[in-house]
Amino acid sequence: MDVFISPRVTHDTKYFWESCRRHTLQLQQCLDCGTFYWPAGRFCPYCLSENVAWKPVSGRGHVFSYVIFRRAFDPRLAIKLPYVVAVIQLEEGPKIISNVVGCDPDEVYMDMPVINTWADAEEVTIPQFMPDSEMS
Repeated sequence: MDVFISPRVTHDTKYFWESCRRHTLQLQQCLDCGTFYWPAGRFCPYCLSENVAWKPVSGRGHVFSYVIFRRAFDPRLAIKLPYVVAVIQLEEGPKIISNVVGCDPDEVYMDMPVINTWADAEEVTIPQFMPDSEMS
């Protein structure tokens, strides 16, 4: 098991975390305008429709922005140093914040192609991203 600081699960994000536990990355999609979006909510932030549903996404994307932590902001994360926190832009459009794993932190770069992977902890399964060798 890995060390994580558990996310705050809300009414709007509960299904997201349940699907992560099943190793399925799902986001909400507006059934009227077709847009995928994150964070989750009761209505589409683009057209304000309440006609939304949870749909699987590809798990592929690229690094939009990132930072390498060389000091832990929380003592529980000290054993993970250094680690990458990144904004990942998914193929479907939304950006989510996650970690880039599976490579040296100094090898991460802007627009790096990544693919979803999973880190299982006791309370939660965290979606993470690793270099996508098929897209390199």
